[in-house]
Amino acid sequence: MPTRSRSPWDWIRPFQRLGSAAVLGIGLLAAACLAPGARAGPATVRLGLDIRSINGTPLPARVRVVGSDGRVYPPVMTYPMLSYADFFYPVPDSTVAVPLGATHVTVLHGFEWFPFDTTVILDRDTTLQILLTPLASPAADGWYSGDLHVHIAHDPIDYILTTADARREALGENLQVIQLLQDPAQVTGSPDPISDSSCVVYYSFELRNATWGHVEFPALQNAYIPDATLPFASCWPSMYNVRNAISDQPGAMLVLAHPHTTDDYMNRSCWPGSGLGRELPLLAPMGALDALEVVSYSNAGARTGRTGTTCSRAGSP
Repeated sequence: MPTRSRSPWDWIRPFQRLGSAAVLGIGLLAAACLAPGARAGPATVRLGLDIRSINGTPLPARVRVVGSDGRVYPPVMTYPMLSYADFFYPVPDSTVAVPLGATHVTVLHGFEWFPFDTTVILDRDTTLQILLTPLASPAADGWYSGDLHVHIAHDPIDYILTTADARREALGENLQVIQLLQDPAQVTGSPDPISDSSCVVYYSFELRNATWGHVEFPALQNAYIPDATLPFASCWPSMYNVRNAISDQPGAMLVLAHPHTTDDYMNRSCWPGSGLGRELPLLAPMGALDALEVVSYSNAGARTGRTGTTCSRAGSP
């Protein structure tokens, strides 16, 4: 019997159907209890987004839409919009259902472009024309935007993405390089076949140690690291030892993930203390640290949806 290709988001759809039935039942009950003349909920319209650069080239982007009722649209976990928290990544020619009235729209295309922010009054189906303006072009000097800390499946499982989904999000964030931290068995040292000139996708993994910190390994070619599977809170190996263990792999680097998760240096038993980069003061002066994450939502006090942004070395990705 032929079967259709399943989306990684299919698991949530039975719950969505159940939720719709439950909401319908509650809605009918509520309607029976309303006083005569009571008004129904607000009508909706379709909002389309035509996002381009100032020279007319279509641009992928991260978008946040807040309706007149103060809610974000589309709902969380809407596929293929990849909606999560209060933002999403629209696909070409897609529309979003929003209530009539004042609608706030924010559009971002990474740190190298000016953000777009506006409020429009919607009384009918509308396509909003959006032009984004570049702020800087570090690629002209040999620097590239990248995120070396990307998870497409992370406990607790809030989302399950494919490699193609991760690449589409990266394009929306204007990232030329991303590193997916998954199974060490996926580490090859070469770009994933989905890579092209707009975005290069690598696989690596995150080594977590509750004593010294969490690290990832750009340009790693062999994921075998001696003693790296010892207990989570073990004092051995240190990240310094790990850096030495990969030194025979040309180009392999050690990057300290979310180095400042908390000020509680004594807590190693649970998050956020188990993710604190305690070895940073030793790694840096000893020359064993290639980079660290500057913009990371896991850093204490951070307010960003970007996972782990670092600066790359000058040169082609």
